[in-house]
Amino acid sequence: MSQYVNHQWHAIDYKNVLEIFKSSLQGLNADEVQERLLKYGTNELIHQNKDGVLKVLWRQINNPLIWVLIASSVVAMVLGEITDGMVVLAVVVINSIIGFIQEYKAGKAIEALTGMVPQNTTVIRSGNLQTVSVSEIVLGDIVCLEAGDRVPADMRIIKQKNLQVEEAALTGESVPSQKTSEPVNHEAVLGDRTSMVYSGTLVVSGTATAVVVTTGMQTEIGKISNMLNETVDLATPLTQKLGVISKYLTIGIVIITLIIMVVGTYRSLEQAVPLFDSLRESLIFAIALAVGAIPEGLPAVVTIALAIGVQRMAKRQAIIRKLPAVETLGSTTVICSDKTGTLTRNEMTVNALWNCSYDIQVTGVG
Repeated sequence: MSQYVNHQWHAIDYKNVLEIFKSSLQGLNADEVQERLLKYGTNELIHQNKDGVLKVLWRQINNPLIWVLIASSVVAMVLGEITDGMVVLAVVVINSIIGFIQEYKAGKAIEALTGMVPQNTTVIRSGNLQTVSVSEIVLGDIVCLEAGDRVPADMRIIKQKNLQVEEAALTGESVPSQKTSEPVNHEAVLGDRTSMVYSGTLVVSGTATAVVVTTGMQTEIGKISNMLNETVDLATPLTQKLGVISKYLTIGIVIITLIIMVVGTYRSLEQAVPLFDSLRESLIFAIALAVGAIPEGLPAVVTIALAIGVQRMAKRQAIIRKLPAVETLGSTTVICSDKTGTLTRNEMTVNALWNCSYDIQVTGVG
């Protein structure tokens, strides 16, 4: 399929597109379909193996402050302070469960992207109308669209009648786009390619016949899916600060614990207490001090506060996968968007500057 990726189908006459794919208005025959399925693969979005339940749960636990709490809980229970140890452990469990539930639910919502692609569609093959599975669509297939249909692949329009397509998922435009079969300028951006229809978009009105030019992960929605697969985990301001606090807190607790042990053992030895008993008493006191110094309520308070923020965002139709991302929104100082509210190119261009004395117009782009 690589030889077709960089073609500007929107700027090419549909007759030339049919010639490139060795297709016609009568569609492909069964042999051609099977050959292209073997050569180019099925028309499906491929997702990386999603994180399992255990991996999602591990992410909630793998935190420096959580490890400090777990260690203090274990030590407290070993020394007989069962109640204190269980309380600290309960804080860790509750914290982990809240984070796990939120991330798991958000992951399921993101997976719903595949639901934007229909399961069946109508094609013309060997001159006959057929209903086939979307996964079996191949390059050069002739597809028939009507109001209410989800577009099954990226396609160049051959003919249409009052065709309007809702493309908000790709362009952010809330108003349906009026389509045409005429080619457009080769420099046209996605939202202006009126001779094209794209996978996952919705036919609002009219009918059309179109030829498939891109399938699977090469479609525009496939590129979005691929970007979701390639996202990397970044430390938010909150997780960075908690990491620093955990680091210095752990170092401080260890140092103080060692000092208390040394001083306590030395004083006990001065009072002729046996060495073993001196070490034991000093160790118990030092660990009790360490457990008391750990802010076991901090993870629970932070998690509950973030969970409340996530729920409020969910009511506004904003899905947040990981709890700390909510806090990142609070650190945002500048938001750049176009007229529809979407961030389309990740480029900022200053057009004008204002202050109390001046009104400055700026030229240039990027």
